[in-house]
Amino acid sequence: MSDAGAADVHDLVGFMAAFDPQALRQLQQGHPDEALLRPGRTLGRLKAPAALRLALAGTGLQALVRQGDALADRLAGRIRRSHRVELAAQLVAVAGSGSLLALLLGEGNAALQLAGALLTLFGSATALVVKFMRRDLAGADNGIVAQHQALVQLVAQAVQVATQLRPFEHSRDDLEEPAALRALIDQANTLAGRMYEQLKRAGVPVALEKVTA
Repeated sequence: MSDAGAADVHDLVGFMAAFDPQALRQLQQGHPDEALLRPGRTLGRLKAPAALRLALAGTGLQALVRQGDALADRLAGRIRRSHRVELAAQLVAVAGSGSLLALLLGEGNAALQLAGALLTLFGSATALVVKFMRRDLAGADNGIVAQHQALVQLVAQAVQVATQLRPFEHSRDDLEEPAALRALIDQANTLAGRMYEQLKRAGVPVALEKVTA
């Protein structure tokens, strides 16, 4: 296989060290002297075989899809629960509006006035709960709806890149297209860095196991 030495993989290594250290350790055991597989940037050019970079990209993308899917499912569940709470809040708000309308029409009493005020207060409080559930208090761009959309997009892109890498993995050569292989590995590395940021933003803990020898 032609060398794909220009393809950077440090984000793939860092992602696996944080979220799939066992898979990274297996690669390290097969290549104990390979500095490329150590988390963190290494000074100088690393002329690791393209086959190793390809294996790292494939394994890293699998970990990326697994972690991204799991978090996306959890966020989707939280979004669904927030929708149900939001619906309940809207129904309460409608009931409170009905009580206030009755008062305006002269059909209410003190008890009805108090009930309307309490329903309105409950509706407002519930709206804040919904914002908290969606993590929208700091702005919708940082909420779980936006995080979920970003995760789904990253996972889809990772699956696409992994699919494009399969012919290289099966043939064990670069199909006379070293530039194409290098570009795909670079994409995998970029996606790993972006997924790492998304997982950390969502509070997913990293592994504590030591994977450097």
